[in-house]
Amino acid sequence: MKATTINPTNNPTTMTSVKNKATELKEIYLLRAIACLSVILVHISAIPVASMETTNPLIYLYLLLNRGAKYTTATFIFISAFVFFHRYQNGPFNTWSFLKKRFMNTLIPYFVWTVVYYFYFIYQGYYSLSLSFFINNLLSANMVYHLYFILTISQFYLLFAGFMWLFKKYNSHVLLALFMVINLLSLRFITMPYSDRFFTTYIFYFAMGCYIAKHYDKIQPLLLGKKVMLLMMYLAITLCEIYLFFSYYKLGNYVNVHLVSLSWFAFSVISVLFLLSLSNSFSHKADHWLVRRISKSSFYIYLSHPLALMLSTVLIDKWGIQSSTLGFIINLVLVYGTTLIGCFTYTLLKEKYLKGIKSSNKATVVTSK
Repeated sequence: MKATTINPTNNPTTMTSVKNKATELKEIYLLRAIACLSVILVHISAIPVASMETTNPLIYLYLLLNRGAKYTTATFIFISAFVFFHRYQNGPFNTWSFLKKRFMNTLIPYFVWTVVYYFYFIYQGYYSLSLSFFINNLLSANMVYHLYFILTISQFYLLFAGFMWLFKKYNSHVLLALFMVINLLSLRFITMPYSDRFFTTYIFYFAMGCYIAKHYDKIQPLLLGKKVMLLMMYLAITLCEIYLFFSYYKLGNYVNVHLVSLSWFAFSVISVLFLLSLSNSFSHKADHWLVRRISKSSFYIYLSHPLALMLSTVLIDKWGIQSSTLGFIINLVLVYGTTLIGCFTYTLLKEKYLKGIKSSNKATVVTSK
């Protein structure tokens, strides 16, 4: 297998753009697009899951959509590590330059969207204007439910140089097992506030990304050969997740919290492997303009889609729609439609603007000569 280099784009997993000198791994574009669209599906389907009565048979469909797509955080973290390690394992790496690019492309949009959500909530009458309240929620990534990911992935940006050093210097098989133990112990014993955004909660997925990137020439054929088995495992663990969630949240039965954590961990690992296998199987589809555009716009789609969902929900309430299914369909159309179109437009304009700046700079250099 020829050596390849990934061309990351601005999104929740790479937050930067790096030029290639070799062939791209197209399956990463498809994997990122799947994860991005799944985030929206999780948040849209959460509404009927929460509101629908247990006697309604349709609730099982929404549970399947909601729990079956809950792999998003683990997948984004995996992609980050995979892309970073694959890009830098055999090339030059400057820690300061790496961090500067990631944080510039991550924290500025995060700050802007935190401001947008804060003023939206003020407009709706949920909050009052308070600088201390804003700063507290900005630093804790607590303004809106999905922003915790920014705080989580930022920790891995800071730690990536250490991960790369470890996986290049020591036995990667032992390291992967060690990080699994750390992750499981974290799920079992770390119960501090905001532990859901502490890096040890997701450390195995980042380590797995480094590991698979290092051994990708050997692992890729295995993923393709085991895709049916991975599909069966994914469906089985999804059903387990649905059962545990339904028992606890909908029926109010006792469920062992540690069993829930283990089930979620197993679901996340199996889902990442299955989705990577699926993306490899359909990697020829990654050249489609829609896949590429979703991948390039995924960070902005991630940041903005809850606002579209809030506005869509306001419209549904205003129209007096009581049907959960009709509301779900309307949310699908409005949220996907407005978010994708808006973010596509923004990224296209941004690319055109940056291209214009580069052309202008080149012209200036030629003129000065």
